[in-house]
Amino acid sequence: MGRLIDADVLKDKVKLILNGNKRMKAYAIYAEIETAQTMDAVQVVRCGDCRYIRPTGINGLYECVRMQLATKKDEFCSRGERKGDGVWIVRHIDGKMSQ
Repeated sequence: MGRLIDADVLKDKVKLILNGNKRMKAYAIYAEIETAQTMDAVQVVRCGDCRYIRPTGINGLYECVRMQLATKKDEFCSRGERKGDGVWIVRHIDGKMSQ
């Protein structure tokens, strides 16, 4: 996975570089990209893309069987796992989960 950087900060720095010496522009821009500060972010999965969600049939609400709560497709959390090949997780009556 690539690094997340603040593109607005980088864009401002590149503008300053483009006003300078023409020979050094490409190198300076590359150096700025390489040294751009990484943003603090976490990867999340939207509930609509998560393998733990299932429809409830009530007003567009869904159930997260991992967290055992009601949710909507456009919400997200850091504990989700992206669906793969249409696999759904099912919670059994005894509380156990399976694919």
